Amino acid sequence: MNKKKFVTYAITLIIAGLMISISGAAMLQDSFDEEKTLYFEKHKTTNFNLDSTQAKIPTKINPSDSIGTLDIPAFDGITPAVSNSGSTMGGASYSWDQNNVYYYYSLDIGETWEGGMGWSVDDPPELPSIDGCGDGRYMASFVPSPYSDDGSATFKTFFNANDFDGSFDGMYWTWNDVGAGYTNFIDVEVAGYIDSDPEINEWAIGAFAMIGDHGEVGSQIPMFSYQNDDTGMAWIYWMRPLHGGESCGIDIDQGNNMGYAVYNYNDFNGTSTDMNLYIFIMNFDVWGDYSGSPIHDDTSETFINSSGNDNVVDISALNDNVIIVSERDGAIIAYYSNDGLNNINEVEIDSSGEQPRIVHTSDDSAFVSYIKGGVLYTSVTEDGGASWTSPNENSEEGPVFSNDICAFGAMYEAEDIIYFAPIQASFPIVEIDSISGGIGVNAVIKNTGTGDATDVAYTMSATGGILGFINSEASGTISIPAGGETSISLPMIIGLGSITISVTAGVASSEVEGTQLLIFTQI
Repeated sequence: MNKKKFVTYAITLIIAGLMISISGAAMLQDSFDEEKTLYFEKHKTTNFNLDSTQAKIPTKINPSDSIGTLDIPAFDGITPAVSNSGSTMGGASYSWDQNNVYYYYSLDIGETWEGGMGWSVDDPPELPSIDGCGDGRYMASFVPSPYSDDGSATFKTFFNANDFDGSFDGMYWTWNDVGAGYTNFIDVEVAGYIDSDPEINEWAIGAFAMIGDHGEVGSQIPMFSYQNDDTGMAWIYWMRPLHGGESCGIDIDQGNNMGYAVYNYNDFNGTSTDMNLYIFIMNFDVWGDYSGSPIHDDTSETFINSSGNDNVVDISALNDNVIIVSERDGAIIAYYSNDGLNNINEVEIDSSGEQPRIVHTSDDSAFVSYIKGGVLYTSVTEDGGASWTSPNENSEEGPVFSNDICAFGAMYEAEDIIYFAPIQASFPIVEIDSISGGIGVNAVIKNTGTGDATDVAYTMSATGGILGFINSEASGTISIPAGGETSISLPMIIGLGSITISVTAGVASSEVEGTQLLIFTQI
């Protein structure tokens, strides 16, 4: 595939004039086809093989050396990727003039974009992927060139949109010389999350789904990878010899940290003409041990054997509502579940379309984008995927060649220029505004979103002190109206010495150090 590439610094996207509305008043249409229930068996699995290796450190491309400010309110590029994290947005795209993938961010819901940082690589990558962790941080990657360590170079890029220049960093692994060899990655997707352990959360921010070749079992099989310690070690899995795969997707449910990676495949020996789906499931809150190394060992799997050919797939999950979208035989299909894929149904969103992308905006509400006849279309579900709004045209420029979607809007490419079409959405964004001491500890939790936040789980803890005797905790649920705030607190603490105070509210978390002086907490 001959791909053009772009680069930019202190950039501004063209924002499409159309505003996509996904308010609660949207009228849902009946699906084109009658809802179908799929019968299958989800089961625990250890039916995978794995290897590990140590990360390498890449070299950044310094924007002041190679990237200049553009004079026009747009940037050139193709195959955009976009995500949101808290109240920020992160993006990536393939640059035609600098032979690389570059990353950028927006703090004003897509009005302006800045960044343009990339990596110095010998052979040009393509097809970027990016996902938000929920707290302003992002994890990103791309499909490597087939000449980069035999197509095995797996880059883990991470940054915080609130401190892009100070936080932009990364590492990469090469898998061609590990075990029997993992090579020729043709699709790489990432998912970000917040680990419940603050120390692990410093480095364990996401995972990869890949399709590639393996020296032992052949070509185009499902693969999965994640970093498993703070030194940069990572696991890589290949699960079952399911050949012929071309598309994969991954998401980590930020309500419970269950990860879902979906892959298409034709069959066990690569001779079928129809693509079916395989889903590998991992609990990122559970750690075990494998040969003395940390590993997520709570895994399961399932299959979707559909009635057609699932060519292109994507997935989104929130609080056990899992939606997989597929380009199947020229139609846009949704496979959806409200119980973490224990039961799955399917419905047709549109009778024609390609390149579907899916994102949740709140519980049971999600937004899909896809391309039909060179036009970007969008549709909304508010019942977990069972029904969808009539397709709405959301691109002003065209023809549209590629697209991606986040909770704030759709990003698309038309004639080598990237455009952004914002969403007028109603959903909460919960953030920890401040933590203060005194007689007890108080934290202010804000909802900076446009929708009410209801039944948000929170925990507060204070640990440490002389001999580690201080161990105080409080938990519960809170509700915060859009634009509002509330306080949560720990009661009076008694003790002496240094303490660590941790606060979590929904997917937001914060940790501060303090000193306990008998009954007074100093922060």
